[in-house]
Amino acid sequence: MTPRQQSILVGAVVTGLLSTSYLGLINTICCLGVIVGGIVTTQQYAARSPGAIASGDGAVLGASAGAAGAVFSALFDVMLRPLGLDSQAIQQNVQEQLMQNMGG
Repeated sequence: MTPRQQSILVGAVVTGLLSTSYLGLINTICCLGVIVGGIVTTQQYAARSPGAIASGDGAVLGASAGAAGAVFSALFDVMLRPLGLDSQAIQQNVQEQLMQNMGG
């Protein structure tokens, strides 16, 4: 596996984890989980590459990590669904609690 692929994989896992369960609420702050995943990807690649990377390379790395992170997020949600910890169930619980607090 090349350093480029390793960096994308690490960033995708970070993006996927930050988009799942309770951590998915981080994405309500300007998609912060996806941005952090892209930053991790480019940082990993810059640390493993001997020279400077072009700005276009950083954009491609971040976009690739974001796309792969969406796949990881979906897989993590499917794995957490039986436990009731998928992002949809958590968002629904949060909305219900907010509605109860507003009504009471």
